[in-house]
Amino acid sequence: MPDWSSMARLLVENLALHRRPMGLHYRPERPEGAIGFKSAGSGCLVALLKNVEKGKIAALSREQSGCFGGRLYCGFADGPSEGQAEYVSTGIPGRMEGEHYLKSPELVRGAWRDYPPPAASDQWLVFQRLDMYGDDSRPEVVFFFARPDSIAGLHFLACYDRGVEGVIAPFTSGCGGIVGFPRLEAARGTHRAVLGLFDPSARITEEADVLSFAVDVERFLEMVGNIGESFLQHPVWAKLKSRIVSKA
Repeated sequence: MPDWSSMARLLVENLALHRRPMGLHYRPERPEGAIGFKSAGSGCLVALLKNVEKGKIAALSREQSGCFGGRLYCGFADGPSEGQAEYVSTGIPGRMEGEHYLKSPELVRGAWRDYPPPAASDQWLVFQRLDMYGDDSRPEVVFFFARPDSIAGLHFLACYDRGVEGVIAPFTSGCGGIVGFPRLEAARGTHRAVLGLFDPSARITEEADVLSFAVDVERFLEMVGNIGESFLQHPVWAKLKSRIVSKA
């Protein structure tokens, strides 16, 4: 069985991560003591994950999924709700102010049609630090919140044995980049890592110099297996790592 704690430590050390990697998985029951949202329709998953990095376990369900984006991208929605495409784009004059993130509702609907978030595979979606997984549990997706230099290391590690298409940076919500798109990459067999946290609504809950990086666990294990022979062991990265550490 993978030693998740050792892998988490290896990643923190080699990439000079200032925050520890986390994972997500589905299960039939809510973990005892888990934090989350009281109902569907409110709360930001990205904001909630700050507590997970500190050692808490978070759990979401269809009835307790936070905002609509969280409900959709975590796989608990049957599809977009009425008016949601308008809300993300132009709004509805006199009724709803839009976010203006895409130019038209049609562009929003097209994004959801072409890149549908996979349905939840069980009743509860659980988030916890990677080093908290053991022999009886396994993450479906591993994700990071990291600063640019460490993100550069993750990006090149994801491309190391794949070439130029090891990473994508799609238009999506903060939770879409962490949950929806990595799971879709796994389901489609493309297994590309997902660079995210470009969504302004999610960014306001996070550090100004942080992005997210998420990858399905199959691809993650391949990436970890390449650490020892990759650029991470060579002088250029050592210089960059020293810069990261000096600014910590």
